[in-house]
Amino acid sequence: MVEWKDFSASGASSTSASHVSKLTTSWLRSQRYDPAAVAQKRIRAMPSPLLRTSPPPVLPFESLMQSEEALCNWLNTLADSGAAIISGAPLEQGTVAELAKKISPGGPMQTIYGSTWQVRADEVPINIAYSTVGLCLHMDLVYYESPPALQFLHCMRFDSQVSGGESTLLDYFAAAEQLRATDPNAFRTLCQLPGSFQKIHYNRENPVHLINRRPHIWVNPRTDDVIGGLWAPPFEAPPMLPPADMERYLEAYATFARILEDPDSQLRLTFRLKPGDILTFSNRRMLHGRMPFVQQPGAVRHLEGCYVAAEDFISTLQRTSLRVRGRMNETGLMLGSHLP
Repeated sequence: MVEWKDFSASGASSTSASHVSKLTTSWLRSQRYDPAAVAQKRIRAMPSPLLRTSPPPVLPFESLMQSEEALCNWLNTLADSGAAIISGAPLEQGTVAELAKKISPGGPMQTIYGSTWQVRADEVPINIAYSTVGLCLHMDLVYYESPPALQFLHCMRFDSQVSGGESTLLDYFAAAEQLRATDPNAFRTLCQLPGSFQKIHYNRENPVHLINRRPHIWVNPRTDDVIGGLWAPPFEAPPMLPPADMERYLEAYATFARILEDPDSQLRLTFRLKPGDILTFSNRRMLHGRMPFVQQPGAVRHLEGCYVAAEDFISTLQRTSLRVRGRMNETGLMLGSHLP
């Protein structure tokens, strides 16, 4: 116990105690900061990358909506592995928003695309996603000051007469570590020099003019672990760098791009969603994309999407983990403590 003495305005201590704090031994142990304790926390916090041989786990929609234990399992899977597929969701618009409310009572994160959005091929698309062309691996809304933590994509319709259109995922943190191992100089360059990310679009109902400049890879300044980054080739602008830095930036960028775009990479997952599937993933860790597709007359590929803010995800993850498992998620602690 810690007894806090009351102090008068003059600074003299009062004779009565104003407050007593009770600190459990387990809580005190959890706050240790000696090297051995810090090293153990770091090991527990390291994310587990999904590999080509270990696709995203599949969790049933109904149990997740009804069971706090299933909700806890899903949130911890997203924190630890970065992605999960929720199966058996109703084929109704708005279902993805109801799923988001399990994390954020206020519903999905509001963005320039609204609270939810429809991904299907339009005749005159205002975004490359609303076409039939392939999408290279990327993160969404990298031009935001605080990009969404999570993205959900609910497969509403994916007719058999649609060829192609498979979803792709890749663990950006694991790829960055691969770059560090194979080309440390390129890794350091992308940690130090900022890229430019932008969304400048006036020919839309709500015009947008957003520019964000940050490095592609972020590391914990104490442990040097990768804790974040930005990658979105379709939304990158010319970097604002002095000539002395431009060449090494472009060389490092090209080196990293080869790792990310390697079709044979063990980190690259490719799969076809089924109607009723909801792909849920970390927008700050997992790059996502899709293969080009062709729709036969009358055939449709339709996904409904939404985002969840980082603060809502981290708070619900830790509160649910404490209630169900009696402990917080260490990966969530690592990411939450260093969100830019």
